[in-house]
Order: sequence, then C-alpha cells, then structure tokens
Amino acid sequence: MDIRSSIGANAQTVYLQVLNRHTGSWENLVSNSSALPNQEFTLTSKVTTNVSYYYNVSFWVAFRVYQYAGR
Repeated sequence: MDIRSSIGANAQTVYLQVLNRHTGSWENLVSNSSALPNQEFTLTSKVTTNVSYYYNVSFWVAFRVYQYAGR
C-alpha cells in the first residue's frame, strides 16, 4: 500500500494495522518511522498464522493505516 502523509513518519510513526476479529482489537503489522513529510512510501505485510481470526463470515478483512496526529 502506497502512503503519503503531510506529517512525516519521522515525526509520528505510521502503522499498517489489521483488525483481529477474535479479540476485537487492531494489531500492528508493519510501520514506518523514517519517511519525511509528503514523501511516498510503501507498507507491505501479510498474516500467516491464525488467519481465521482476521476475516468475517463473508471473508472480509479490515485493514487501516494509522498515524497519531495529535499534539
């Protein structure tokens, strides 16, 4: 997944997360803490264990890109 943020990952880490439907919580898959503001970068990962925890009955998987941008 190609990402670009106006807040650099070097200031606030950017995470690729997946929803664990078994626990109901978001899990970090991979992160970037070095990209500069407005610099495009790629986050790539895969889940290989307990894969049934991550999809619903319709086989949908939920991912999100997360960066804390608070003060």
